[in-house]
Formats: sequence, C-alpha cells, structure tokens
Amino acid sequence: KKQDAINAFTVMLDMIPEALQPTFEDIAMQFWRNDMTEPYKSEIEYFSECSGLELKDLITVNLIYDLVAVCTSIVAMDKDGKIYHARNFDFPTVLRNDTVNLIFVDGDNNTLYETATAAGYVGVPSGDKPNGFAITMDERYALQVPWENILDLEKGYFPDGWLIREALIKDKTFDEAVNRLSNTDIIAPIYYIVAGTDNSGSGAIITRNQTAVNGPIINGVEYTKPLFLNQTGFIGNHEWYIVETN
Repeated sequence: KKQDAINAFTVMLDMIPEALQPTFEDIAMQFWRNDMTEPYKSEIEYFSECSGLELKDLITVNLIYDLVAVCTSIVAMDKDGKIYHARNFDFPTVLRNDTVNLIFVDGDNNTLYETATAAGYVGVPSGDKPNGFAITMDERYALQVPWENILDLEKGYFPDGWLIREALIKDKTFDEAVNRLSNTDIIAPIYYIVAGTDNSGSGAIITRNQTAVNGPIINGVEYTKPLFLNQTGFIGNHEWYIVETN
C-alpha cells in the first residue's frame, strides 16, 4: 500500500542524524543529476510521482538503506547436493508492511530475476536469478552507523544493494556475480552471501570493505578472498554450510 511505503521512508529518513540531513540531500540530488544510471533513475522518479514523496527523500533513503540492513544469511547443501539459501530481515519494523516480492520479466514473459525488497527501494537485499545464482546482503556490523560513507558517492562508489541488482541484470553465472561483488567499490562495508542456482553446489560469503574483500583476520593474517562452500583449511572445514550473522 502507498501509505505503508510513505511510513517506511519517513522512519528511515528520521534515522539520519539531523545535522547530516541537509548534506545527504545535497549529495543525493547531485548523484541523481550527474551519475545515477538506468533503470534506477526512472524508477525513483516514477515512484516519487506515484507516492507523492519528494525526490530528494526517496533518493536519500535509497542510498542509506545499505547502512541499516543487519540480518543473517546461510547457504547450506543437503546430502543430495541440493542448495538452500536463507536469510532473515532485521530491518526496522515499519518495513515489514512495505516488503514486496517482485518478478522481472522480458518481453516474452520469461523470468529474468526475482527479488524480495521494500517498495520504493530500487536496490536488492535478496535476489535470485534462475539457473544462475542467488544473493543476499547483510550489514557489516560496526559500533556506529558509518553515515559519512555516503560522501563516497562523489568518488564513484556504488550503492551496495544496487550492485546486487547490477549482478542480476548483467551476470549469467555464479563466478561472474562473485567477481562483480568482490571487486566493485561500494558505499558501505557489507557481507554478500551468494549461492549457485545452477546445480553446481556453489556458495560464498564475500566480506567487503568499501574497496576490497577483507575477510576475518586469522592468526594476524587478513583473509582477502571470498569464503566458499566446500572450502577446507580455513577456519576449519565448510563441507555443507556457511553462515554470516549479526
């Protein structure tokens, strides 16, 4: 419902420290004018027209969404090789009524990809590409929300959840998606959790800072690669499941 989306976006805006709101709005509008690409730009403009929400507010919430997505995700494989990819949504409670499942299709009504998201958010917290891969994202926990990371839009850094949608649109395989999610500069530290949906038994957790994979530090050594399902010799063996939790 339209009112549920308006309520959700109002609560999200109120989460931003008051002193930072004017700066965020300026950066959001500059990003919209100069750097925002399709399909994101047209979708946000259309949602603004339909909801009555101001364009600057819609853009701002879309950009700070990634900073509050706590959550837990797991990829597991049963004895028959079937992959299970699950997650919960630890988002603000008001988003519960704004949660939607979307199916994107081509001109012949073939499913391109599916998402579970919030109405008005053009990124993807959870997405699935048939015969390819599924992705979820979880916030990389910090003692304080890194609000200042939004400033890095000016460096060309990409919104985290929008990058998942880029993968769903442009990538065909699990490996292509893992490569994109590992190597693109992003606004906020995040965990990307990826599962193969192509019967390959593939799974990965990608621990990201803004510019690189920088997984946990073990015995003083920083791990700089994704952690894969079936991987051995690193923090024990991961023969049938991997999990990221906040």
